[in-house]
Amino acid sequence: MKIIYLSQLFELDNEFGSDRNYFNCKKLKESGHHVTVITSNISYETSLPKFKTKWFKPIKIMHNGIDIYYVYSPKNFIGNYFKRVLYYISYFIFSFLLKKPTENADIVYAISSPLSVALLGLLLSKRLKAKFYLEITDLWPDVFVTMEYLKNKFVLSLLRKIELSCYQRAKYIIALSRGIQKNIQSKTQQKEKVVLIPNGVDKELFSLKNNILTEAKHLKKKLNLEGKFVCLYLGAHSLYNALNTIIEAANLIKENSEIIFVLIGDGDKKAELKKLAKNYHLNNILFFSPIPRIETPVWLKIADIFLLPNLKGEFYKMNLQNKFFDYLASAKPIIFAGSGESAEIILEANGGKVVKAEDAKAMVNAILELKSYPLNERVKIGKNGRSYVLTHYERNMLSLKLINLIKNGLDN
Repeated sequence: MKIIYLSQLFELDNEFGSDRNYFNCKKLKESGHHVTVITSNISYETSLPKFKTKWFKPIKIMHNGIDIYYVYSPKNFIGNYFKRVLYYISYFIFSFLLKKPTENADIVYAISSPLSVALLGLLLSKRLKAKFYLEITDLWPDVFVTMEYLKNKFVLSLLRKIELSCYQRAKYIIALSRGIQKNIQSKTQQKEKVVLIPNGVDKELFSLKNNILTEAKHLKKKLNLEGKFVCLYLGAHSLYNALNTIIEAANLIKENSEIIFVLIGDGDKKAELKKLAKNYHLNNILFFSPIPRIETPVWLKIADIFLLPNLKGEFYKMNLQNKFFDYLASAKPIIFAGSGESAEIILEANGGKVVKAEDAKAMVNAILELKSYPLNERVKIGKNGRSYVLTHYERNMLSLKLINLIKNGLDN
């Protein structure tokens, strides 16, 4: 069967960010399906082009048997609202205009957010007379309402209609968390077609082989972090990630020379975060650029603990981010600032500490508590988390669930 896979963000295993979409496409290909990916030519982490493309001439590559088309999008949209909108619109238009790559499609599989990709999937599935599968990674327009980005009632009403139309048209809706699943089920009468397939961990990538441990030891020495208690965050630097909590915690604890904070990644708020750290005259925090996915296990192993801050509010309780599973697989304790599903998993796995969202003092107290533990106790906590995530959220198991869902949709 031919599957058109629509994802504005599509990172390969040797690129930045999450390779969840690539992993799923690889497994679909291995199960006998022909997979054609249509994605943006821009890396979301850097907002820079991956290839040199022209407006109506996408770049095509083949990676492990998967056809990937990169369509034109404007670059350097980080911190620029107008360019970000153009980034969404250009992907929508140039993807919809592709004719030959989409011929004879049996399934159109769209990843939303943004909501524009869901609409693209709906329209393309109608044009191709193909079945429509919709994966929801973030709830649009709910997120705009929650963050008070959208107050225009007409625009909100229009987005709601698009959202509900996509839900109604979809053969199946894949939700990445129980909270997202429940939210969608409250908006549609066809509750049975909303299926939970969360993010997970690539067991092979996070094998924790001896070479990874050796490389991590060398990296820690290279970064002059030997003898330091490393509190690490790896991921996007946006408002959604509440990283100001980490900066405030670093400020509260800056007199303790043994503790250092390491932030790896990029995003709209990175410049602002660096400025805040500078204003506080912090010498205990290091910022690093995004790293290729394949290097993630080594960088995560330099940490003593991981930090995962969240924003306050009911909406953010449903977060189950990619980085969360990578943290667990790396076998180090996690401090999660927030509540909801991530907190529940940490507590059930006994894989770390849970504190209130946006509470820097509580984060500091948790850091000091974990630092005071004997090393063997922290190792035990880390192993608890790793064992739990490999048992319940291993990617091969989750991708098999997706493959069966595809098969079920084709048979019915």
